[in-house]
Amino acid sequence: TGQTQADTKSVPYLNPLVLRKEFESILGREGDSCLADPEFVESHPIVYWNLVWFLERANIDNHLPDLLSP
Repeated sequence: TGQTQADTKSVPYLNPLVLRKEFESILGREGDSCLADPEFVESHPIVYWNLVWFLERANIDNHLPDLLSP
């Protein structure tokens, strides 16, 4: 029919305390600029998708989904 099914991605849920610890650890190692790098999605998929979910759920505008655009 010409339609393609969207890829489904599954990652483990991180509770907010664990997400914060992991996120701060990444920022400490790689610096804030890593959040502007599309490679962040591939390098840290669990943290990335948990951040996207958490920020969307909290209705907080962010640029993270833009990292998926080529």
